[in-house]
Amino acid sequence: MLQTTLIGSYPKPEYLEVPDWWKDKVHSFVKLYVEYLRSNDAMKDYNELRATKDVIESLDKIGVDVLTDGEIRRADYISYHCCHLDGIDSHNLEEKVCRGGAYSYLSPVIKSPVAAKKPFLVSEILTAELFTSKPVKVQLPGPVTIRDTIIDSHYGDDLESYMKDMSAALNAEIVSLAKSGVKYIQIDEPVFARQPDLALDTGIKYLNDIFSGLEEYPDVVKMVHICCGYPDSLNNETNYKRASPEAYNRLLPALDEIDNLDYICIEDAHRYNDMSVFECCKKKGLVLGVTKIASTTVETVAEIKDRIKAVMEIIPPTRLMISPDCGMMMLPIRIAEQKLENMVLAVAEIRDELLAGVSS
Repeated sequence: MLQTTLIGSYPKPEYLEVPDWWKDKVHSFVKLYVEYLRSNDAMKDYNELRATKDVIESLDKIGVDVLTDGEIRRADYISYHCCHLDGIDSHNLEEKVCRGGAYSYLSPVIKSPVAAKKPFLVSEILTAELFTSKPVKVQLPGPVTIRDTIIDSHYGDDLESYMKDMSAALNAEIVSLAKSGVKYIQIDEPVFARQPDLALDTGIKYLNDIFSGLEEYPDVVKMVHICCGYPDSLNNETNYKRASPEAYNRLLPALDEIDNLDYICIEDAHRYNDMSVFECCKKKGLVLGVTKIASTTVETVAEIKDRIKAVMEIIPPTRLMISPDCGMMMLPIRIAEQKLENMVLAVAEIRDELLAGVSS
């Protein structure tokens, strides 16, 4: 009841030299990242392992229930996965305008049919699990968001073939994760909010397919994350083109009906959703974002409690999980810790109040 988690990323320790999309020249970060992957630095593997341990132990100590490895090996959540797929060229990059003109960068290019290679996420998650007894969630980018983010020189207008191939590649990775014992698997589809028509026509159908083949693993919790987008700097949202929050009202009823999904993750702290959004979630669980990820202002325990309680008037605590709005990679580590500490404390107080009510 009211488990806490992260959406994905967490601030990287200063000693870790993995490039970040938001601070290492957003226009050319993929080039920097590919160079990092190619480097023969003897300390690279050690520092990634050390950072995994530090992030896991920090989140565990704070009291988060379902952890992530902070995505510390990733420059961003999309290009990292694309580097591990056949059919995508991450070396000969081309200019790409993304998110309706919100930014541009040098992008990987789809040049032949997309297909899975050898599974690569299993070893990362099993490594993270060495440092905790709690479950560690894994995140993969969804096909609609990948398509909006990289250049496609192969499929062209053949959307169905692209969606079929990319979904199959993602499904292969997910099945390998389930076989290895991973219990929480999340698909990141923020572009659903920017392109709700595409999501409703095609994206949600293939989301269901991505999570297929898990009948032997009924304990796997299947999640999708949708948000409206964030700028590449803190405390500066003035000129960033965000998706409309009204997209949630269109998307949640359809997501609520598909078979292969357990939780829908949405942002709520940056700007409170209209309460009608929560009324759309009648069957699935909801992961509620309660802390901002592009602001250094730390939400108070009282603020977080009040919002959770308001949502609990519509969605019972048995179907609620609590998290930040999105990835926390931009925040200073201490600010991220304080936000999570208050989130965990707020949830603990609500749990105590609920238990006290039952016992009385």
